[in-house]
Amino acid sequence: MLHKKQINKIIADAYYTLAQHTDVVDMRRMTELLESFRSQVKEDRPLETWYCLKLDATDDESGILVPVLVKMRTAWLSNFLTSSIELIHETCKKSKEEGWNQWLIAYTDAAINFYGEIHGPLCEEIFAFSEEKKFDLDNYKKLNRCSSSLFQACTGVSTQPLSKSES
Repeated sequence: MLHKKQINKIIADAYYTLAQHTDVVDMRRMTELLESFRSQVKEDRPLETWYCLKLDATDDESGILVPVLVKMRTAWLSNFLTSSIELIHETCKKSKEEGWNQWLIAYTDAAINFYGEIHGPLCEEIFAFSEEKKFDLDNYKKLNRCSSSLFQACTGVSTQPLSKSES
């Protein structure tokens, strides 16, 4: 649910940052890496895009690249969340049932790909769903709490949602 304009801006910002960095030696390699994101998005699976990334931790430029990619990923997920919420609200205006279906698609995609920073806020947003679906939503909130606790217990990593300043 990312728009081409958003994707281009995120990638352009990363290009700019890397091009300005004095320690980047091989800009062609950086370009190939950043362009791999764009080609993945064409497959209409924006959350799976991050699986295409292949980094060599021993590479001298990885220390430069990692902060840029972290910032890029944060912007990517924030834009995805905002776009998803807008689409669901718009769809709900036409049909509450279709809005719910759109919500399920976004939630499932985020949950399958372990993006708690997306599926958590999707549960907290107030949508114009039917009362029955709002009850279902409460069950998804419980599922989020359980899966987040389990993930944190297994990995020691917190799955905190994006803050309002990041989204």
